[in-house]
Amino acid sequence: MRFISLLTLCLIFSFSCFAQDEYSAIDPMVDAKIQALGQKNADIMVCYYEPCYGSFMRSSRDSCTAFSIKYVLWGVKKKCFIQRFDNCRSYSPVEMNPRLLSFIQNNYSNIKTAKLKNMAYKTKGNVKDSIQEIYGEDHSCHYIFEVHWGKQRDTIDIDDFPLEASYDSAHPNLNFAENQKNILNELRNVAVKEVQYYLKPN
Repeated sequence: MRFISLLTLCLIFSFSCFAQDEYSAIDPMVDAKIQALGQKNADIMVCYYEPCYGSFMRSSRDSCTAFSIKYVLWGVKKKCFIQRFDNCRSYSPVEMNPRLLSFIQNNYSNIKTAKLKNMAYKTKGNVKDSIQEIYGEDHSCHYIFEVHWGKQRDTIDIDDFPLEASYDSAHPNLNFAENQKNILNELRNVAVKEVQYYLKPN
């Protein structure tokens, strides 16, 4: 009975259960890499990953499916590098285009304070219309940037729900167009484009 209760709780709170365990196999390697880069005086280090919540990823019995993926990006002596970490195999660092790290450095103060607006739509009432807000979904993807720059340590978490949801049923998202212009959306787009090449083993 106790086992069933614990299993039920984990399924109910699948967001937190899965989020905690998804990267446990690779986090020690990522942490060691960032620590080593710090000792080598890297100019800036960013751990980037894209967790999705509300579903479970499964690997086939006779092969390895990489579902825990993180990227460590760093700049040193005007060069930029990226290294992938996942639950299947090891990867060597690769030199990369500096655009993403430069974008973060050049817009850092704005990125840290930027907020996306919740999805909102208008509903008609008997007397007057009202605005309804949706604060999030239990199944969405996030774009996480853990930034180590000098003495600064910040985590930028971009939820894709307010960026992707243009409608709720037949109601248009009143904040959709404004969110598209937000610097967090620009950061997300730059990251996806620049890291795209490294999504598959090289």
